[in-house]
Amino acid sequence: MAGQMDVTFKGYVGAAPTLHTTRHGTVIAVLRVAHSMNRRLPNGEYDSDAQWFDVKCFGRLAENVASCVSTGYPLLIRGRIVTESWENPAGQMRSKVIVIASAIGVELNFGTASYQRSAQVVPTSESGAVAPEQEQPTTAPNRPRDEHDNTRAPKIGSAQKSDQLARSRLAQYTAQT
Repeated sequence: MAGQMDVTFKGYVGAAPTLHTTRHGTVIAVLRVAHSMNRRLPNGEYDSDAQWFDVKCFGRLAENVASCVSTGYPLLIRGRIVTESWENPAGQMRSKVIVIASAIGVELNFGTASYQRSAQVVPTSESGAVAPEQEQPTTAPNRPRDEHDNTRAPKIGSAQKSDQLARSRLAQYTAQT
């Protein structure tokens, strides 16, 4: 589409996603994401200005985002920039720039994630009706399953949880030696 601008950016979720359904049945998730550029000043200190974006996603992406993303998560977002316009109660035209997300992922420089494929609807051959596909937990190749794997929900590990786990393992190791 001409005049469309695609973007990819990293940011942190500022508020938990809200999930809405349109009158036509389309599922929409809306979240606020802060993107900051750290700059090194001449005196050696760092300065950052946060830019806040409203991010909208639709359908299965919206459902998955609403079920596993929460405040503070570092995300990578790919989408297109659009301008929403509306008229406020005073009759003035207002507008804002938003991002319509086509893909959202976790920034793994700051933590770990566990992936689980969501159920898909596939047609059956007998009656032509549709049935959900069996959910199959997915693990990294060549990695045995252990008690820390979460197969029930697509939860995303945060940097804080990763740090806590590392500290507890370090404490156990030092206690043994």
